[in-house]
Amino acid sequence: MGSSIALSHFDGFHGLVGRTVHTPNEVTHLPQIIQRILGMSGEQSLRYIAEIAARERHWQRHPTGFACIACMDGRVHLPTITRTAMGLVKPYRAMGGRFEIWWPAFAKRFTNWADAVLRHYGERCCVFVTYHHSASNNRELGCAGWACDTVAARAHAEHLAADINEVYRDQVYAIVVGIETDRGILNLHGPRGTVTGAMQNGTSEDHVRMALRETFLGMPPRILEDIIPFVTGNAAYVTEHGPTPRPDDVLCHQELVIAVGHGFDYWISEANLAVAVDDADPNLDTPIATAAKIVANNLKRAGPKAEALLLASVPFERQGTPWNLAVKRAEGLGNFALECILASQPSLLDNGRLRVLIGVTSDQTKQLEPIAFA
Repeated sequence: MGSSIALSHFDGFHGLVGRTVHTPNEVTHLPQIIQRILGMSGEQSLRYIAEIAARERHWQRHPTGFACIACMDGRVHLPTITRTAMGLVKPYRAMGGRFEIWWPAFAKRFTNWADAVLRHYGERCCVFVTYHHSASNNRELGCAGWACDTVAARAHAEHLAADINEVYRDQVYAIVVGIETDRGILNLHGPRGTVTGAMQNGTSEDHVRMALRETFLGMPPRILEDIIPFVTGNAAYVTEHGPTPRPDDVLCHQELVIAVGHGFDYWISEANLAVAVDDADPNLDTPIATAAKIVANNLKRAGPKAEALLLASVPFERQGTPWNLAVKRAEGLGNFALECILASQPSLLDNGRLRVLIGVTSDQTKQLEPIAFA
C-alpha cells in the first residue's frame, strides 16, 4: 500500500519547518489538539531545561541510571506515580511492554543508554520491567495489550527481566514491577516477596531500605539506596489519591493521541493522554492497529467536537545530517501509521476528526519541532 493512498484522505500536509512553538497561543490557526500538544511540548521543554541542575544534584546523590520498560498505555506514567522529575528515568514503551532483547533497534538503544550511564557515572544501571492491571475491574480496565491477561503480562515481564540480567550481567539490574492502575500503586517483585508503595506511607527511609533489603537478596547496595525515592514518592502519590479507586470513567482509557516513534516519552507527561508506540517494534503495524482501536473507541465517548491526533516523531542529536535523517524517519513513520490506521480503523480517517502532526524532538531540550500537519 503506498503512502499516497493514506494521504489522499487529507487535503494535504502543511509545512511548519522552522516555526518552533512554545505556547498554544502562538499557533491559533492550528487544530486545537495540535495546539495542545505543541503547547505541552514547549512547556515541558522549558521545565526540562530548568531542572538540569536539579537532575544533576539528584544523580550526584543517586548515581544509578534508571530506565522503565512499560506498556504504551497512557495510564502508566512512572514520573507521575512516583513524583519524580522528568528526565530521571529513560522510558521505553510498547504495546503491553512487549519488548524483546533480540529486537535490533531496541537492543542498540538500550545498550547505548547503559554504556552512556557507565561512562558518565561509572555505576550500574537499573531497569523497571513493568506490567499493569486493575484491581477493581481488570476485565475492562486491564492491559489491552495482553487482552487483560495479567498472568501472561507478568510472565513476559519476568522473561524480559531475566534476559536483560543474563545479557548485561554486572552492568544492568532488572526488576519486575507491577503497576495497579486504579490507584497507581507500584509493586516491586523480588525473590522474597513484594515491596509495594501502598504499604510504605508514613514509614521512614530506613523502613523502606529494610523492606528492599529483605525482599531483594543480593541487590547492589548502591541501587537499593537509589530506588528508595521511587518507593517513597509512590507512597506519597497513593496516599494523596486515597484508598478508594477512582470512578471507571476516570480509570478507563481516555487517550486521544497515537504517538508513534520515540523521544516524546519525556514530555507527553499527562497521564491518559497518549498511547505510545515505540518504533523499535519490528511488527509495528500490530501495536499501531491496537492503538488506533483504543483511540477510535475513546473518540466515540469523547463527544462530537473532540479530535484525535496521530503524532509521529523521533529524536535528533544535532542539526545537519542527524536532523535531516530524523525528519525523513518521522515522515516515513507518519505515512506508515496512516496506512495501518486506514487498514484497521478506517473510520478514524473517514470522519475527519483525526489530525496528523509530524515532528522531530531535540535530545538536548526535549522540544518537539513541528515539521508538518494535516
